[in-house]
Amino acid sequence: MPGFSRCLPLTKTLHLRSPDLRSQPKAIKMEGHSTPSTSQPNPSEPPPDYELSVFTHPHKILVTVPIPVNSPSEPTSLVRLYIWSQLSVQEIDGLLLTTELLSTIRGLTSLGAFHIPYDCNLTLADKLSAFLLVSSNRELGTETLSSAMMQINNAYPGRKGVTEQFFAFPVFSNRSDHPIGDEALLPVWKWVKPDSPYRKSGFWEKDLHAALEDGGWNGGKELSVLMGAVSEEAFYTIACSEMGLRFSSLERAELVARQGGDL
Repeated sequence: MPGFSRCLPLTKTLHLRSPDLRSQPKAIKMEGHSTPSTSQPNPSEPPPDYELSVFTHPHKILVTVPIPVNSPSEPTSLVRLYIWSQLSVQEIDGLLLTTELLSTIRGLTSLGAFHIPYDCNLTLADKLSAFLLVSSNRELGTETLSSAMMQINNAYPGRKGVTEQFFAFPVFSNRSDHPIGDEALLPVWKWVKPDSPYRKSGFWEKDLHAALEDGGWNGGKELSVLMGAVSEEAFYTIACSEMGLRFSSLERAELVARQGGDL
């Protein structure tokens, strides 16, 4: 994945914070708000979240977390995320994530610890996908995963590898068949908590860590996770949000990306 130097072409978005535009609130009006002519919209608060009525299709994310050998108390690990569907398992991301942040997700389930044998040719996603092709039970759960990992280890008797803790959690997408679907699209993440007395949702983030970090601070625990799929241009527009743009709507992110960063 390209580095975030891709943010550089969007430096012109910094003008959103310049004094001469503060008298023009319509220039940064976000969907769902009627912006008073006498006040500036607060960019730290997302508008009412209409996407809750669109992102209703549940999918399962498989998470693998290395079990440290020398530093068992190490809180941060390089975890890997996989989309688990009825037909295949697809690795989508690898990121540093604390178990504390992971525990803020509503519906997080521990599936146990399993040995993953080393293989230079096939990834864990490849092996799990091969298992699903011949399995009668394809729902992600402890029983299915135990059967899959037993079959994988039986194929590599005595092979060295790593032991990792496996988790699963639900995400909600606007796509019924697959949360990404098109290989040209990239995943983005957003936390929501409709029953919260405080913030009820966050903004779209380039990785799960950023979404959960914001959600843990503003929403606490029991966060639901929305997973979107965007073009590469929109992904880097969202990744450059520290430059003044925050998106509660994927449609808005795609629009700004097509316009080269101009609102």
